[in-house]
Amino acid sequence: LSKIIMEDLRATYNAKNIRINDLQLSGLQKRLLSNMITSDNIVEGSDGYKIPIRTYVPKSSHAVRGIAYYIHGGGWRFGDLNAGDLSCRRLCLDTNAIVISVDYRLVPENPFPTPMQDVWDTYLWIVSEYPELPVVLVGSSAGGHLAAILAARVRDSKQQLRRAAGMLLRCPVTVHPNSVPEKHKTKYNSWRLGIFDGDTSKLMLTPEKMRLCHEELAVPLEKLESPEAYPLNGIEFTDLPKTYVQSCAFDILQMDALCYVDELKAAKVVVKTDVYQGEHTFWLKKPELPESEAAEKDMVKGALWLFED
Repeated sequence: LSKIIMEDLRATYNAKNIRINDLQLSGLQKRLLSNMITSDNIVEGSDGYKIPIRTYVPKSSHAVRGIAYYIHGGGWRFGDLNAGDLSCRRLCLDTNAIVISVDYRLVPENPFPTPMQDVWDTYLWIVSEYPELPVVLVGSSAGGHLAAILAARVRDSKQQLRRAAGMLLRCPVTVHPNSVPEKHKTKYNSWRLGIFDGDTSKLMLTPEKMRLCHEELAVPLEKLESPEAYPLNGIEFTDLPKTYVQSCAFDILQMDALCYVDELKAAKVVVKTDVYQGEHTFWLKKPELPESEAAEKDMVKGALWLFED
């Protein structure tokens, strides 16, 4: 797609998110406007790029529980600081945590590994700025992919960084469909038409859309199974932090989540999961639904569990 078309698509996507947020914050979710301070700032990246972040700080007399580091979804192609604003506000208010959301650079203009590097550089800033607070990584869809890669990179870092206290992954991307590990190929069936009665065209996230996302992330073939590319392939799962995973039954990425969960469990990582009868991250698109409210409350419960010692 041309740069102009991509900019128009992103403007439409971002405007839709703002409308959803404004509608909720003026109505059913009005409480999420109070008892917190939000501010937009920048983090200096390792290549000099100024990474936008948004910080949500609870107004509470109680001690702050920790940091929830939020990484938005959008197929690495879309999204900004408004993409997960309602979830960030809820995490801040209901867990009494500081929430930091990152606006990493998007593909195709900034292909692999740029999004990963922005997420990494922001984590370095967080642990230096808040050295005493535990950090829970919260990733939605493509942001879940980035969070899983980040958790392993932090664990393996020679910088002796403080490890993440936990991962909260919401419908995460974990593998390229062309490089699913052999042991997962039988289970990895959520891209197949049969599950959706032979028709995926009505899904919010279709195989065609997701393949384009992978193409524009542009991981080189020789890197597809490396730890910095896709977490189901190249990552050693031992000693990863405890993890809470949300997935959806009518989502082509459901097995991205569940195969990753299988690997965590095999490595004796403590894991909790919830599966919802809906489409990919439906709680972001239709937050007014009772099912969305339930999923968001589960997110809060999952975060509180991850913050526990």
